[in-house]
Amino acid sequence: MKKTLPLIIASMIASQAHAETETVQDTIVVAAKAPVTAKNFAGTVNIVTAEDIELSGATNLLDAIEGLPGVSASRVGSGRSGISMRGMETNHTLILVDGRRVSDTDTNVPFSDYQFNWVPVQMIERIEVIRGPMSNLYGSAALGGVINIVTKKAGAQWATSVTAEGRDTQSGEGGDEKAVVITAAGPLGEMADLALSIEQREADAFRETFAGGNSSSSKEGKEITNLTADLGVYVGEESHLNLSLIRGKEERKSFPDTLYYDIDRYQAAVDFDTKVGDFDVKAHLYRSNTENLFISSNYFHNLTEDVASVDVTGNLMDGHQLTAGLEYSREEYEKDYVTSNNNDFADEFKAWSLFAQDAISLGDDLTLTVGGRYDDHQRFGGEFSPKAYLNWNLTDALQLKGGYGEGFKAPAVREASSAYTFSYGYPTGPGMFRNNTFLGNSNLKPETNKSVELGALYAEGGLTAGVTVFRNNVDNLIEAQQISSVTVGGTTTVTSRYENVENALIVGVETELGYSFNNGLNVDFNYTLLDHEDEDTGRWLTNRSRHEAALKFTQQITALDAKGQLEVRHVGKQYTDAANTDERPAHTVVDLTFRKTFNEHFAARIGVYNLFDELAAADDDDGSHTEVGRQFGLSLTGSF
Repeated sequence: MKKTLPLIIASMIASQAHAETETVQDTIVVAAKAPVTAKNFAGTVNIVTAEDIELSGATNLLDAIEGLPGVSASRVGSGRSGISMRGMETNHTLILVDGRRVSDTDTNVPFSDYQFNWVPVQMIERIEVIRGPMSNLYGSAALGGVINIVTKKAGAQWATSVTAEGRDTQSGEGGDEKAVVITAAGPLGEMADLALSIEQREADAFRETFAGGNSSSSKEGKEITNLTADLGVYVGEESHLNLSLIRGKEERKSFPDTLYYDIDRYQAAVDFDTKVGDFDVKAHLYRSNTENLFISSNYFHNLTEDVASVDVTGNLMDGHQLTAGLEYSREEYEKDYVTSNNNDFADEFKAWSLFAQDAISLGDDLTLTVGGRYDDHQRFGGEFSPKAYLNWNLTDALQLKGGYGEGFKAPAVREASSAYTFSYGYPTGPGMFRNNTFLGNSNLKPETNKSVELGALYAEGGLTAGVTVFRNNVDNLIEAQQISSVTVGGTTTVTSRYENVENALIVGVETELGYSFNNGLNVDFNYTLLDHEDEDTGRWLTNRSRHEAALKFTQQITALDAKGQLEVRHVGKQYTDAANTDERPAHTVVDLTFRKTFNEHFAARIGVYNLFDELAAADDDDGSHTEVGRQFGLSLTGSF
């Protein structure tokens, strides 16, 4: 596989293509806060549909979008991975559920990947993945892009589904998975509707070691319980009130089955949509909360965010589509040691923001979108994030699009408070011990990104193609910088403080290709080239590859009412240290799935994941990798 994949990539890169069907490109992008399709959106967006998720066998958000152009599973530490877009940090991606932000644990909790399981994948209608800064609409946290999960809503009749699935891991130790998910949605009389889901999911911890025990593949065990509920009430002909609740509990286990981390989370929201004259008005009020208990050290991370906002959309005059809004947010972080208060910490940030955007029609085929957002942050003052973007339909089949945007990311509450301190330690050898201490810094500045992109899209007949080039200039990246190291006896104490230390330049090319054959075969390919470096040292940025590619064959078998899919994902080598001395090898993963619909009430999916049992750790002399060996999976769904 290692020899054949470069040949496949080399033969297809020149096509510079875009793998989106016309139907998907006509989808309204909810995250745009305006009635605009994916094709005409002022930016680069991919849509992952419920059908895509069902066929792939994805079990969480990262699984569902991994393999999209410009999207990477980037190592965040402690055997976990986060979502990196276009080479940006994992905490530069804003994750939304139906346009509402979930708790920003990626920023406030070290080594976090706790944002991927808020909603069962069976409850997802589609996922909107927007690459590039979106601070012009969403302010802080949208520095690298936005991922919006759009959940399934009630229809005219009640629909219920029950899914049972499991996976058996063939190599290493542990890794087996099982889950049961129930969804139900439908009307409650003529004035209301309800959508519900319940999920119970378990995954055993996985471990496999190589090279005499110096290199390992591992993944935490998880036990997840989720509940979602959406109650919609129609208030008059043009007004709608929605009450939403997401409630979840997640336990993390180290190998083989030791509980060491406990997560409780919820989001409660009230949304109200109405019309005032010719304008659509949407008001949102919600709270997101996560409480994370690190059992072995007996302390809590507690993160709460309250948001109130109003968005207005409509035609201000001929040729001008206005989108504007006002938002207030309050973010509170608390660290609470159960048995002692010596290192307890609590602080909060508040911010007001105002944004406006105008999509200006410069002709039948040319649209200029200009706008910006002003954020008044309690701690960091004012930040203005502008954007200007041009969409030009040269022909019915060919479109050019491109523009400039800026974004910012406010430091985490804990990072930007000098009162914050955090310590942990571990043995490093016989009679040897290392203690790490991290200090907050009240003088931190926000991270910023100035981004330019230019793309071309082509779609005609069964062929879709595209290429996008982009440049991210990122300043004031935040990292923990060592300020002292003291050894007394066998104990070394290393003290680090959060500092603005890096300036990064990331230049990239995203190419995509798709073709639909008359026999029901679809072939999709994308390749991303990232040229990234720390401008202060000239070295690669850590935990980022330069080459990533995905190839997918999907075959519709009409006679059997079935569909099969073969997906190949390749990730190039990465460096895990700033000195670029510790290299993580490239690897390729192949998944094969087959989904059969027996009748309107019953469907099944079988799959082989990591078909060739390829693990990067096998080619690494000394490294830790978040991966699982070959798995066989079975999923059964009943609908009524």
